[in-house]
Amino acid sequence: HAARWIPRAFDMYCNLDEVIKICLLVEDEASDTDDENAEDEKARAAHRKVLQKVGPEAIKRHQRVFEYLKEYAPYLVGLLQKKSEREKFNSLLNDMQQAISRTRSDDASHLKPVIGSYAAPQPDKKVIDPPINPKASKDRLGFNHPELTKLLCPVRQLRTLLEDPKIMSGSIQVTAHKWPAFLYSGDIPGQDFNPEQIQEGFLRGFLVERVRRHIFTSPSSALCTGDGGSMRNTRASNAKIHGMTQVDAHHLAYAAVQVSH
Repeated sequence: HAARWIPRAFDMYCNLDEVIKICLLVEDEASDTDDENAEDEKARAAHRKVLQKVGPEAIKRHQRVFEYLKEYAPYLVGLLQKKSEREKFNSLLNDMQQAISRTRSDDASHLKPVIGSYAAPQPDKKVIDPPINPKASKDRLGFNHPELTKLLCPVRQLRTLLEDPKIMSGSIQVTAHKWPAFLYSGDIPGQDFNPEQIQEGFLRGFLVERVRRHIFTSPSSALCTGDGGSMRNTRASNAKIHGMTQVDAHHLAYAAVQVSH
């Protein structure tokens, strides 16, 4: 469970080996003393150079993961402190790294059969048209699907698309730097987008919220209204297992990335 939670709550593309190495360098740097010899100072200078290259934001992200490992994977951290157990440590680290990679693909696979329902503003009244067949060819999905096109369209060009649906046939360039409409609130996500207030409604799209619930609470809660408290789950949710008491940016970002895939 610990490894599978890391990409969902901390770093979607986490490299555990890098996390541990960087955090150990940070701890070593914090224990700096005045009675060092020239060789020690040379090593510390090399460490500082590595940390400068990594950058403060990445270091903070690594530290959050490392603190999580200390609490939820103490056995791994214990092996790290024993040179005689290095083989066991490397084996467990490799298993956890593979679990991190599988989590992303597993979540995407589990979403595929239901994403058509989640993409409809009011699925109990009207489904996506034409319906999405999870086994269908990809050439009928994404920008080749009229309803999904509205969700994937860069939000700044959505109004133009709604006025002329044919505009997406190669005339609007889509890049990673252009936020898709599905990230924003609205029955037609992004329809009320204000270019002067780009944070308004951001990450409040119903599709992001449904996928977030599917992953962190349960698939049965995805289409619930309110906080989903009326749902009865026989298994503890990912959120409950890992003590998640509130939704933060990392959870929403993970859900958003899963939507886009």
